[in-house]
Amino acid sequence: MWGARDHRDRITRIAVARLSVGSSVGLATGVTARVFGVPRDQVTPAARLIARLFGVRNCVLGVWALSVRDASAAEQKRCFQLNAAVDIADLAMLMPLLARRGLRRAAIMSSVLAVNATLAWWELLQETGT
Repeated sequence: MWGARDHRDRITRIAVARLSVGSSVGLATGVTARVFGVPRDQVTPAARLIARLFGVRNCVLGVWALSVRDASAAEQKRCFQLNAAVDIADLAMLMPLLARRGLRRAAIMSSVLAVNATLAWWELLQETGT
């Protein structure tokens, strides 16, 4: 990751990024929906609930990543693999939405985040000797 000093710093940066995305989605669902271009009529109570669950998931994964900064390579590997798998699954779920006119911007922005996060986890996996 650009500008990171060492392995621990790279873990901190991607974990904080995941926490930032999770907390913004969880705490400011309406604002995040507008930033991502979700049509106003689709920001329903049910959509807000799902977004908040997504936010909680990201916060838990981010806290886990922070907690393994000084752990063994094996524990770091498990954390990075699961985080990468989650981002890859998110990307797979976003693919059909790229064709939907009303959700295209949100799908593109989310896809960019998922790809970049996956690459960051992959880099960390390479550093742990995977």
